[in-house]
Amino acid sequence: MAVVAFVKHQDNMIPSHPCSIKAGDEFYLVVDGVKGPTQVAQTDATPVLDEITRETVDWHIEITEEHADDDV
Repeated sequence: MAVVAFVKHQDNMIPSHPCSIKAGDEFYLVVDGVKGPTQVAQTDATPVLDEITRETVDWHIEITEEHADDDV
């Protein structure tokens, strides 16, 4: 599964890794080429670890709200 985060910086959405999302960031995720809704992070992204290997397998991001996306 390919995941790219786009985080709002000034007036632009900049591609980034999901781990870089910080509390207050406006962002959306693209998963396997499908754009998700624009959201606002309530907390910094935190790693989700595999129970056996303790390797990072995902990122958890709490959100406060979803925004209506404009079709631009």
